Amino acid sequence: MAKIGRNEPCPCGSGKKYKRCHLRSPAATGPPPEFLRKMMRDTQERIEREKFSGPPSMKLPVGPDHIGRVIWNAIHFRPKTETFHEFLINVLKWTVGKKWYEEQVQMAPEERHVIVKWCYAFGKLTQTLTPPDHKPGQVFFAPLTGDVKELLVLADDVYRLQLVRKLPRKLLQRLGSYEAFQGARYEIAVAATFVRCGFEIEWIEEKAKKHCEFNAKHKGTGESSQLRQRAGTVLAHLIRKATH
Repeated sequence: MAKIGRNEPCPCGSGKKYKRCHLRSPAATGPPPEFLRKMMRDTQERIEREKFSGPPSMKLPVGPDHIGRVIWNAIHFRPKTETFHEFLINVLKWTVGKKWYEEQVQMAPEERHVIVKWCYAFGKLTQTLTPPDHKPGQVFFAPLTGDVKELLVLADDVYRLQLVRKLPRKLLQRLGSYEAFQGARYEIAVAATFVRCGFEIEWIEEKAKKHCEFNAKHKGTGESSQLRQRAGTVLAHLIRKATH
């Protein structure tokens, strides 16, 4: 997307100059529906062109201080100073739900869900190792701990899946459960691997009988499969066929 000049017409279609329209307060108002629809059309067209790879990560300029990050059928307006790692973690928090996260925070540290413990580990790491002269948005490097790696991998898996389709409510409930977390984490990891390899995912949410978690179909080869809990060998087979 080309940079918009201050005196050029605002792309929202208002007829005003950009400096007198959405350049003023992009965070407060956000682009109007017409502009958002155009963004989404452009995004969907780009996704359709991606035949043999996972979904693209879309970032759109919105004024001098904010960017728009596209996830499925929504645009999230984020400050430019937010790093991509921070955005991924925020996506994970939005996914499990604000109410759930706040309830977990009120618990004693040893009783919190492991996702929240990982988030606290990330916060502690960044606070401890942030350089004294650090400026907002400036990238710095820190040694990766086990907890932070687990957090970032889960957050990226959730993000990749939501680029192509909203996650089922039942799966999210299991992700936030102490007892069902491991099974839900496994399903998310496998599904995200399929997506990165160019497969389309269709979640199955029937309640009447036992069934697979999702259908996967490769956009290029047409190869398809249904995932069950212990389908690691199927995953490896499909990935080999799709990438060779």
